[in-house]
Amino acid sequence: MKNTYSYDNNGTHSVPYPEENFKANDNNSSGSSTDLEEASVPATPLDDEMNSQRNVSRHRWTCGSIAMTLIAVGGVITLIYFYAILDGDVNNLPSFEGIFDQSPFEGVAPEDASRWANFGTGLNLEVANCLERRWYPFFDKAIADWDTGYPDALTLEPTIREPEYECNAEHGKVKVCNGDYGETGWKGQAEVFIDTTTNTIFAVSARMNEFYIVGNDADVMQYAMCHELGHAWGLHHTDESFTNRDLGNCMDYTNRHHNNLTPDRSNYEFLHAMYGLVPGAEPFNPPTPAPTMAPIGAAGAPTLTGGSFADGNPGSVFGPGGNPGSNGGGNSPWSNPGSGGNNEEDEKEDKKEKKDGKDRDLQGYTNEWIQSVLEAARMQENAQEYESGEYEMQVAEGVVLRVHNLGA
Repeated sequence: MKNTYSYDNNGTHSVPYPEENFKANDNNSSGSSTDLEEASVPATPLDDEMNSQRNVSRHRWTCGSIAMTLIAVGGVITLIYFYAILDGDVNNLPSFEGIFDQSPFEGVAPEDASRWANFGTGLNLEVANCLERRWYPFFDKAIADWDTGYPDALTLEPTIREPEYECNAEHGKVKVCNGDYGETGWKGQAEVFIDTTTNTIFAVSARMNEFYIVGNDADVMQYAMCHELGHAWGLHHTDESFTNRDLGNCMDYTNRHHNNLTPDRSNYEFLHAMYGLVPGAEPFNPPTPAPTMAPIGAAGAPTLTGGSFADGNPGSVFGPGGNPGSNGGGNSPWSNPGSGGNNEEDEKEDKKEKKDGKDRDLQGYTNEWIQSVLEAARMQENAQEYESGEYEMQVAEGVVLRVHNLGA
């Protein structure tokens, strides 16, 4: 059988087809050319193979497009996280564990926090500046920030002393020092003595470790100062991840220190729930539940019950009948206005009893005893290589040393 070849556009022939599948056009009067009309063409194995290859190519192209889209979306999300949360600093990238465990801290509510003995009319406290002069501006600013908050729960009395490297805590005071304390793993540390029978703080030392504060970085110095002073009043951390979004207060762990240089409203409200308002402060009516120090999954508003420090009830700040000195007498938002504290003589007697109880709480803890405890505790700390976080040491019957280490 004679075969006729079909031609493609570039002049090359392709598959031969039998001549009988084409026919001449008899109506062509000139007889000089013949028009061929293609009849039905049966599929060949080559056609099937080409179609199969086209389908595979389309499938690969679709899968590739989806993969490229997912990569592009992931890249955008990564850039947003890197610049919006990490400030574009590769040093702020979290560890693998940190991605999934952003906030391990379990919140401490105001009624559970250790505090200085007080009468519910704010905290009045001496803070000894035992720093070298280059630290003075950071100390002064941190003191002012904590002392002028709203609600106002603190009256701080800074004093200036000679620089002290050892920074041995003193009874009834907060001492703040600086020095190169070596490769300890922490750039700031607060050592808090607590009488566990009353849950009261009676001495604090705060140290700034210049081993990790290279070049007098102003943001690091301010952040560390504000942070350790917050522990001195009894505050815990608001968050313990260095790499998640910053909360904007200095009790929040961060590697982006410029975001967390000062206290914020949540810190002031927590202190108010612990200590009440200072005399003459602007009245404060808190919103719905008072904050805890861990904002995620936090407990509800505090419930402060009757009793006093005199009879050893650490859960009560204000004593029986509420706070006689806050908001005009017995009108503290954390007490029952009609339950007592409205009689002037009763108030005086109540305060005297509380003062006697406070004095009893503080007996026996001399500065020499505190110094000996600190020396032993620091030796133990160095041996166990604590780095960051919070831990406690039982240093005597009814006394613990709580150590807050701000990781480097």
